[in-house]
Amino acid sequence: MDFRAVGRVEGEKGGKVGLIFQPHTVSQSPVGAYLSQKALDSIMGKGGSFCVGAKRGERITRTYTFHVSRPGTGRVWRKIEMRADQTLEDLHFAIQKAYGWDADHLYSFFMSGTAWDESTEYCLPKGYTPYGEPMYDEEEEWPEPTPEEREQALRMLFGGTDMTLEEMEAEMDKFWEFVAEEAESGPGNVQTTTLEELDLEPQQEFMYLFDYGDAWRFKVRVHAVHPDAPEGGYPRIVESLGEAPEQYPSWDWE
Repeated sequence: MDFRAVGRVEGEKGGKVGLIFQPHTVSQSPVGAYLSQKALDSIMGKGGSFCVGAKRGERITRTYTFHVSRPGTGRVWRKIEMRADQTLEDLHFAIQKAYGWDADHLYSFFMSGTAWDESTEYCLPKGYTPYGEPMYDEEEEWPEPTPEEREQALRMLFGGTDMTLEEMEAEMDKFWEFVAEEAESGPGNVQTTTLEELDLEPQQEFMYLFDYGDAWRFKVRVHAVHPDAPEGGYPRIVESLGEAPEQYPSWDWE
């Protein structure tokens, strides 16, 4: 069984120092990961991490505290603490709540700190609303077109072409292969990417860009990493300074 040390903690007696461990299952098979977690559960109860010398059942969790500000608005910022197993989508909603905004537009995180840097971008999958829901029912079944309907659709798509049906279908196969490759090499998914997976370090900075039209840009800095934070309700705002800027400052509602 493979465990990774993630921090240090004072022991129960005389300043004794113990290491904090979490199960490391990245390279394990699903069976190995399951057995590691079962072994951990038998030591201190389901979930969490444990420390050498800790009381049975004592739980801790790893968290990150983010300093979030928007350049150009003066001394206005929020500090938000989150669990390591929460996602970038969770961070998005936490920032929106901290600033009192409506979360009603699409957004991206750019880990390089540079807007529109696709190589470090994380965003919602295509076809999703700003609230993280698919725009259509992914399980809805569409009727299979007849061969005649398929040929008619291809003729309309390719326009006035002398291509045969087989040639048009071959071109469509190439197109869908290209789409699949683009999807695999495209931006990361905010809904599935956890903070832990990003290997964040203290003082590391990245950009949160909200609303592709107005392009509100926030600077997110890793203020602190806590390997032994107490369990509780996360995300949470731990510090706040200044009045948040309005999301729609130029709108006149009267």
